[in-house]
Amino acid sequence: MTYAPKIPTIQLPKETPNNRSILSAKFAIDMLTGGGNLKSLDRAVRVGELIETGLFTLSSGGLLVPKDELLIPEVKGNGENLLLNPDLSLWQRGTTASFVEGVSRTADAWYANGVGHKVRVIQRVMPTGSFLSNTYVPQDNPPTFLRMEWQGALAQSAGRFAILQHRVEAANRIVGKEMVLSMWMRSDVARTIGVDATLLSNNVSLGSVFTQKQLGTDFSRISFKFKLPYAATVAATANIVLELTWWCEAGTTWWATRSGPMPTNFAGAGWIEVMAAKLEEGDTPTPFSPVDPVVNLLRCMRLYEKSYNLATVPGTVDTSGRICFADGSVSGGHYRGVQFKVRKVSVPSVVVYSAQATSVAGKVSQNDGSTVDAGIQAVGTSGFEFYWTNPAGLFGGWIHYTAEANL
Repeated sequence: MTYAPKIPTIQLPKETPNNRSILSAKFAIDMLTGGGNLKSLDRAVRVGELIETGLFTLSSGGLLVPKDELLIPEVKGNGENLLLNPDLSLWQRGTTASFVEGVSRTADAWYANGVGHKVRVIQRVMPTGSFLSNTYVPQDNPPTFLRMEWQGALAQSAGRFAILQHRVEAANRIVGKEMVLSMWMRSDVARTIGVDATLLSNNVSLGSVFTQKQLGTDFSRISFKFKLPYAATVAATANIVLELTWWCEAGTTWWATRSGPMPTNFAGAGWIEVMAAKLEEGDTPTPFSPVDPVVNLLRCMRLYEKSYNLATVPGTVDTSGRICFADGSVSGGHYRGVQFKVRKVSVPSVVVYSAQATSVAGKVSQNDGSTVDAGIQAVGTSGFEFYWTNPAGLFGGWIHYTAEANL
């Protein structure tokens, strides 16, 4: 067969640190076509030979492109990550927790929930370098990541579950758009998990999509492409959030509400680990990018803030950053207003702690280190009031506080 001497332009896929097949494709094209060092006619013949392999094709514009899995699809959107704390670098509540049946919160914006299972979320620290248990992970991997653990079923009830969840604010902007969720994950054993995306308004579902993913004991990047149907009434609804749920364990009650079987019912203890999570517009996951720590903190503080130092677990005896009210030796009743550093997304739940010799929830420290009861009132998205009464001979009020709002 004779090939015309017209020289197609070689169009190579973009190189990314997380796509070694693309690097291999580039190497193959350069080697097989001579990398531009051959004469024009010889290069054209090599291009023809590549087309005959069936691995490459000549586009209508005269471009030689790899087929199928070697081809990088067009990316839609701008790659903006819509998740909060996606690098799991912020842990204001602490980095470990006890097992509870119910909601367990440690990592900002991420939480576990268990019914019929006790669950918790704890921090894991990335070892030096880009490898974990000899498994390749993102080159620009975050220094910390998340492990969700659950204990065996308390009872073999149909309604039990153990899930990891995350909510995204102002979800009106993604209604009717193609979205893709990606992250690096692994589990204690090979297991099937369910992943769903649900639109909520005042905790009432407006529609959801569901899929299943296979996890192994080594980290791999999984992705979930979805599109929530557009409806003008939905797009115009106020306070819509997107709730993402990873179903790790579930009883049979939940199977009927999903478009397929739920996770394999081991009914025993287990864990999953998550790092470098990304939710973006488009149909192709783009590489994870480092998160600006200032922006990440401010966004997360719309949901949660504390008066303690960032690394100090609430409830710790620590006077740094505490709120102080002391006017000589004035005893009696007192009221003090506190303004939040960042306005909350909703009216938060506020807890005050004594902040001198002890750290006790619901108490105010006095000048001698003793405590009295604290009251809280007038809580809004911008601040709150607390009040207390000093008995005769004592004065002052010292507290720390936490404020937690929910989407």
